[in-house]
Amino acid sequence: MDELKVGKLLNLVVCLMVVGGGLYFLQYLDQKWKGNHRFLYRAFTCWWIAWAAWVALWTLQVFGIPADEDRRDVLTLLCTDLNMIFNVLLYSFLTRANEFQIKDAFHRAVSVTLALFVSYGMLYAYFGKFVPAFEMQQKWELCLGMVTTMLLGWAFSLRFNTRIVLAVGYVYGFMQPFAYEATLNTKSGDENQATFGIFLVVLAFMKIVLATVVTKYFLQEPKTTDNLVKDTGSGSQPGLLRGWTRQFAVQTFALGATFALLLLMLLPQQLSAITQKISQVLLFCGALVAVGKFWGHFSSKFNDKENANNKENTNNKENTNDKDDTKTDTKDDAKKE
Repeated sequence: MDELKVGKLLNLVVCLMVVGGGLYFLQYLDQKWKGNHRFLYRAFTCWWIAWAAWVALWTLQVFGIPADEDRRDVLTLLCTDLNMIFNVLLYSFLTRANEFQIKDAFHRAVSVTLALFVSYGMLYAYFGKFVPAFEMQQKWELCLGMVTTMLLGWAFSLRFNTRIVLAVGYVYGFMQPFAYEATLNTKSGDENQATFGIFLVVLAFMKIVLATVVTKYFLQEPKTTDNLVKDTGSGSQPGLLRGWTRQFAVQTFALGATFALLLLMLLPQQLSAITQKISQVLLFCGALVAVGKFWGHFSSKFNDKENANNKENTNNKENTNDKDDTKTDTKDDAKKE
């Protein structure tokens, strides 16, 4: 068995062991974390599902399922997306504690999923061919994989005041390019398959380190159960096209004019074709911005509504407590009389 197959097999075995051991910790943490610490159990559940997605990914790679490599690679990226989505939910549970409920997690998961699939759909529609679109999707997935792993470490840094998970996540994140190259672009018999196979072996070891340090902190009680990332709501800040100062307008105009002038000077003959391509890319980027803007606006409205409901519930509880205190005072006065 060559190094590439060994590396893939080791990653599958490690993921299976973490998921299998996680079944015990799911039951243990379900009993351990009640009340104000319930968010830790929910966060660990997201952590466990993220590893289950990795099990599916490495199963596809080890057993070559399906036989069509293009379909297998697409399913591999979908498993990566699933892992990323649940790591984002883990971050939200850890940082927002009990203010982030299951319905909030469902809303966020649906929002991220829709944003990803709309973006990927636009990507494949823009290129019109599978190969260049798939290559670009790989790069997007690579960026998201690196960011979410470090985001995971940052969540533990905020909640448990530790840097060890952040450091491990940082190293693991920077190993993602080698993992993507080994799983999606390197086949057995390739010139660099031995090198990337060794990187997969190291990646499997880093999975052990990551699983160990994360599980360790899930078993510890954090110093606070407060929401560490406050949502400020939609606010009343001016939009992008309002509130421009003269200096800001001059800078923006100078940048745009310089770009257009350099393009005209350096590529005069190809200007028409390049302008057409640039306009297509700008339209594509603008559509992505529109998707992100809609997602942000929808999430903001949802959060504003939730905050209003929470505030109303808090006020109702305070009013009820005040009434109870008034009744108690009245009874005490009656007894004294």
